Amino acid sequence: MRVPVKLLGFVVWLLCLNFGQCRDCLRSDIIYENVVPVSDASYADGKTAKVFCQIGFTGIYILKCENGKWSERVGRTCKKKKCSHPGDAANADFKLLDGTEFVFGTTVVYTCKKGYEMTSRSNKRTCTSKGWDNSVPECEAVKCPAILTNRDVIASGNTKEGNYGEVTHFECASYEKKIDGSRDIRCTETGDWSAPVPNCIAVTCELTSNVDVKRVVPEGKTIFRAGERVTITCTEKTWFKSKETSRRFTCQDDGQWDYNPVCEVITCDPPSRDQHVSTYFWRTWKLDESKNYECDSGYYKKAEVATCTRDGLTPKPLCAGMCARPDIPNAKIEGVPRQNYSTASTLRYKCNPGFEPEETVEITCNPQAQWTGLQQCTAKREDCHDLSVKNGFIYSQSLNKKEILYSCNKGYKPFTGVWWSSVTCVKGSWSDVPLCIPEEECGALPSVQNGKLKLKDQETAEVDCDPGFISSTPSIKCNNGTWETPTCNEGVKCAIPPYVGNSGITSKPKAFYIHGSSVTYTCRSPFVMIGKSTVFCSNGKWEETPTCEARCLRPHENYMILATDKDTYQDKEILNYQCLKPYDKIPEGEWICENGKWTGDFVCTSDICPPPPYIENGSHFSRNPDDKMPTEVYYECQAYYVLSERKQYYRCENGRWRTPPKCLKPCQITQDILEAHNMRPDQQTGYIKHNDYVDYYCQHRLIVRTGHHKKATCSDGKLEIESCV
Repeated sequence: MRVPVKLLGFVVWLLCLNFGQCRDCLRSDIIYENVVPVSDASYADGKTAKVFCQIGFTGIYILKCENGKWSERVGRTCKKKKCSHPGDAANADFKLLDGTEFVFGTTVVYTCKKGYEMTSRSNKRTCTSKGWDNSVPECEAVKCPAILTNRDVIASGNTKEGNYGEVTHFECASYEKKIDGSRDIRCTETGDWSAPVPNCIAVTCELTSNVDVKRVVPEGKTIFRAGERVTITCTEKTWFKSKETSRRFTCQDDGQWDYNPVCEVITCDPPSRDQHVSTYFWRTWKLDESKNYECDSGYYKKAEVATCTRDGLTPKPLCAGMCARPDIPNAKIEGVPRQNYSTASTLRYKCNPGFEPEETVEITCNPQAQWTGLQQCTAKREDCHDLSVKNGFIYSQSLNKKEILYSCNKGYKPFTGVWWSSVTCVKGSWSDVPLCIPEEECGALPSVQNGKLKLKDQETAEVDCDPGFISSTPSIKCNNGTWETPTCNEGVKCAIPPYVGNSGITSKPKAFYIHGSSVTYTCRSPFVMIGKSTVFCSNGKWEETPTCEARCLRPHENYMILATDKDTYQDKEILNYQCLKPYDKIPEGEWICENGKWTGDFVCTSDICPPPPYIENGSHFSRNPDDKMPTEVYYECQAYYVLSERKQYYRCENGRWRTPPKCLKPCQITQDILEAHNMRPDQQTGYIKHNDYVDYYCQHRLIVRTGHHKKATCSDGKLEIESCV
């Protein structure tokens, strides 16, 4: 079989050679990117060639020569080989120099974080055909030199080789000396301490000479040690800023006087604009200095000159306002009226006959030149206008027209429901409008004991019984001009909710509780509720009540790992914990839950500071996020909570944190609260922050008696709200 096949190939070759129909394929016609050139310059027709990718690329092409042209049998594009993740370096970040993928030829450059320096020879890694070259670089913390002090200075912290960010605190061994320099120095990113090591110098206060000093006790002494005192008396026309002429001063532990011991000349500031002085003075006045002055229009001088005294400018006030004679219609002023009245002057007047108020009115000109206590005289109205009754008649009227009786024509009846009625005149207004309606209509709603009626339409009224009472029918009908008789009978009730130890109920007590009503229990701290907090009254019996058991809540301490981490812990349960760096000076400890409180010492601390204090409903944040151990923090509260005080930072000094703030609680406005205070139920509900207030509108029928709106104010979770009555 081999000989015929070879013979057949030879014949084909001869035919191609003789007739010129078969041509070779050339290496130069292979134009793929990132490939290695094939070995032969040309390939005969029918031959195949394998084209391999360059180093660092994957893929292959298999080509066949057909009549002088390459035909692709297999084609896998040459793509750059991929490398795995280059690896994260501790305390460092890296970035790609070009591109976005880890592929052949890509280079990543590592950069140490602030406070760290590179210890490896190379900070780069390049993706090669065999993977990443070099090893992952290493960054070590910058070190600061050891701290050396003399016997007068006490250093706390790492006094050997300090790491970046570490703080060393200095105190003097003797209370009679003070630090000359920085009390705290920090290891910086350059490997240098932020300030030189301080020294201790004697605590002294210096008393400088002052020509305005009359006497010094002890006399002649100018240097004072901490705790020593001196009494200084100023000359006649000088005083201290506290406006004292004689005072005792103490040298404090920091080498400063407790108050500036300097006598200053007694002066008075020029009059301000609110004193209504029209004359301009550009400088301060010396003691006993006097000047002429003028007052603004509408004000008069209390004296010819203004004088600077130890109590300021006199007289006081320099200019007094004047009230113009008031124009009070229908009134007569007592005595002889004047055109203007000085401040504090009084004026009396009386309304003319037929006007009120009837008593004499006294008004006063206040310092703002306005009359206070002014009342207008209004005409009295005691009689009511004449009445007529449509479809009816008035048949009896008292002589003073205070009350009239009326009845209705045939086929009509008074709106009140009986066949005659009355109206009364009260302060110029009738108590009601006399009204006659057809006999087949129902008029005024009847009264119902222990309930009320609400008109639904002209022929139906809904029965709304008081709590604890029920109606046999939800509504009454109008039948032939007469309302059905409504009743509200005593219903099934629950007694006072059962007592639960160590708890309280969130609402006020009631005499009884109707079917479907509920109460909510709350446990006092540190007791935890077991069961549902809200229980309902059902058919005269209360649902099963919860219990309040002494449980300990999960500790809110940071920088520790709890052996058993859960929300609550049973009484006598032991909780072990481990301290995390850098607060692992004492690595572990334990607490015991006793009567709802943890007993045992919290020992997670460091040589410099313990962890920042926890605040309920809030969090703390370090002033410098790069610090491993914060020494300055600020606090923020959860949504709607408000800090009790807002300081920029709270510091740890001498190993102790300053007392942190509290997160003051918000108040919640609910529909139940709006309804309980007779406010419109369609208003917005939600939370009010501490010390904020919201205005709420009363129901329309209460506006005249109580005003259009009322204020709801919040004080640390306690809601103070005015009721519409």
